[in-house]
Amino acid sequence: MDVALHPKFSENHFIYLTYTKPLNNDQGTVALARGVWTGTELKDVRDVFVGTGGSGGASRIAFGQDGTLYMTAGGGQGNGPQDPNSHAGKVLRLRDDGTVPSDNPFVGRQGYKPEVFSLGHRNSLGLAVHPGSGEVWGERERPQRR
Repeated sequence: MDVALHPKFSENHFIYLTYTKPLNNDQGTVALARGVWTGTELKDVRDVFVGTGGSGGASRIAFGQDGTLYMTAGGGQGNGPQDPNSHAGKVLRLRDDGTVPSDNPFVGRQGYKPEVFSLGHRNSLGLAVHPGSGEVWGERERPQRR
């Protein structure tokens, strides 16, 4: 769904990609994989984060000024985007190895996924970090008019 280079790509050659990972129950979920670009191929590709079921749909990746990785997880079905214990309809914030930064807003809060940075987004179709302020900007799916 998206591809991004690590901010220190020239040193570590890390490439990140999000995709829909099939689950055993005929559903899929969003996953973040990282590989190493050799100059001719992507090697050592492995998942560094796999969302909970139902968090498929659109996904975008952007790196913050502090090197953390922001990733959107789609899945606007039902209460998923408002459920803090679901990855669906969220912006997630991770370290470059897929682990959770200790300063995420919901770390240690009961009933909340620690990866969640913000919630209630349905399917985010764009994600960027403002180069001056470092603010994370997202674009969401627009409801269809009938």
